[in-house]
Amino acid sequence: MLGLIVGLIRERLFRKLRSAEDVQSALELPCLGTIPDGGKLGILSLCEPGSQQLSGKAASSQLKMQSGLAHLTLALLAETKPLDRRVLTVTSLRKGEGVTSMATALAYNLCRLGKKVSLIDANIGGSHSERSESPKTGAASGLPASGAQDDHPRFYQDWPGLVFTPAEAIADVSTLERMINTARNAFDYVIIDAPPLEDGLDVLPTLNASDGVLLLLNATTARKSQVVSALASWSYMSGKILGAILNRARK
Repeated sequence: MLGLIVGLIRERLFRKLRSAEDVQSALELPCLGTIPDGGKLGILSLCEPGSQQLSGKAASSQLKMQSGLAHLTLALLAETKPLDRRVLTVTSLRKGEGVTSMATALAYNLCRLGKKVSLIDANIGGSHSERSESPKTGAASGLPASGAQDDHPRFYQDWPGLVFTPAEAIADVSTLERMINTARNAFDYVIIDAPPLEDGLDVLPTLNASDGVLLLLNATTARKSQVVSALASWSYMSGKILGAILNRARK
């Protein structure tokens, strides 16, 4: 009885957002998609050569992630096409939630559907040094920094229609804004890998320049009270939020 009571209290006080229904009821936001928890298998593994050669449990996890990402991409197309929303910012509440992986995977899927996509890394405030994950290690939420135009991560080379701009190629905020405006007219979609909301002013230029915001929530850490508080602090962008993406969902 005591254990049951403690469990109920914890569920009330620290309620996590575990499903699309949780997101929609607690935040009053549409949940555009849920990406199942792939364990050690990261989202970027879906974009790497040879990703189809897995077997057993890893192959099953990969298939579920591919299905979740495919549904998310189709939902995104349906949400943006009628309104001509082509500049989309992917952000999260805090660092390390998988924004880079999600932005990259979305760009990859849109390219597979024949779209011309510009993928812009807007983390121009020096946050690259804090990223320890990369596609080469099979991790979930980082890309290796790439300073030169001819030194992109290798798996970009097989993506026709995709132009990737690393943060190191962007001198300042005004350059970033000009780059986004130029890309708007040259590509079907512009996907912006943005800093997290906790970075404050660093994320403002991308929010202002975008047509829509995709809020990435980590099902293993996101709590209703924290997300509601963050959205209240950023109330001015409420009209730009297209919806939430629930990453690492367990159901």
